[in-house]
Amino acid sequence: RRVCIARRELPRGEWEVVRFEDYNFQSNDAHNIISLGICPRDGTIHLAFDHHGHSLHYRSSKKDVAKKPENFAWEPSLFGPILSELETDRPIAITYPRFLQTPNGGLHFCYRQGGSGNGDRMLVDYDPKTGTWSGTRQIDSRRGTFVDEMGESAARCSYPNGYDYGPNNRLHATWVWRESSQGANHDLMYAYSEDGGVVWRNNQGAAFDDPPYLDSPGLTVVEIPQNLGLMNTHGQAVDSQGRVH
Repeated sequence: RRVCIARRELPRGEWEVVRFEDYNFQSNDAHNIISLGICPRDGTIHLAFDHHGHSLHYRSSKKDVAKKPENFAWEPSLFGPILSELETDRPIAITYPRFLQTPNGGLHFCYRQGGSGNGDRMLVDYDPKTGTWSGTRQIDSRRGTFVDEMGESAARCSYPNGYDYGPNNRLHATWVWRESSQGANHDLMYAYSEDGGVVWRNNQGAAFDDPPYLDSPGLTVVEIPQNLGLMNTHGQAVDSQGRVH
């Protein structure tokens, strides 16, 4: 019930393991994963763990730990305390944490606020120059009313396949919607951003006025009914020509 993180020197080094003794996992829920991010520019290692609508559990390492590992003994003291906020005086409760490396060598942190079938996706930026997080923003929305043969649903949440940068620093996202009342997924959405996830556009290049939601024009690229058993959290990739798969 401890968070552990291991490293080894390539190609055949022995594994070294850090075991954090200051936190016990509180849940047996498989949603409560550990997510790890490495900031290329400053060499910091970031950890977020044990959330399913719970307060943030986040800690990060000293600078250069990932860039110059030979300079650091692998021990818990390399990492700071567990924090419940990224931006000062803004504690958050989250599910599905994930770190994304940016083209300029920084990091994004992405998470869901709210619950299954009733949540919004959020994005925050890490600045390696200052070692601080800022710019928390909503990147999709639960709002709108969905009606089909299974009934009516007044809220939903996204289940993303991924957020990936391609050529020209374009950030691509695809996802499905999970409805609140039926608990089923439907349709494939696509949006992209050219400014690090601030303004999002549809497949025709038109900017959304608000965070993308059910009725955003041009957001749905493939219609898939709820009754087909569409799963959530698949994978995606962007190739060298900027094509999304």
